[in-house]
Amino acid sequence: MTTESGELSAAAPASTAALVDALTALRDAATEIHFTLPVPGADRAAEVRSELVHQLDDYLLPRLRRL
Repeated sequence: MTTESGELSAAAPASTAALVDALTALRDAATEIHFTLPVPGADRAAEVRSELVHQLDDYLLPRLRRL
């Protein structure tokens, strides 16, 4: 269950809250990654990182916060 601000309420299961915390940490770590060296695969790695952050932000985290 979430509050109006989208935060997990006290009634949310601890396991769900722990999962949200872990995925938020993953999201934060992913945004810190920068592929600045001009090596083969760097462009694709940056795309995959962006896709991961997008999936976490737009799909996974919002749905988990609604549980």
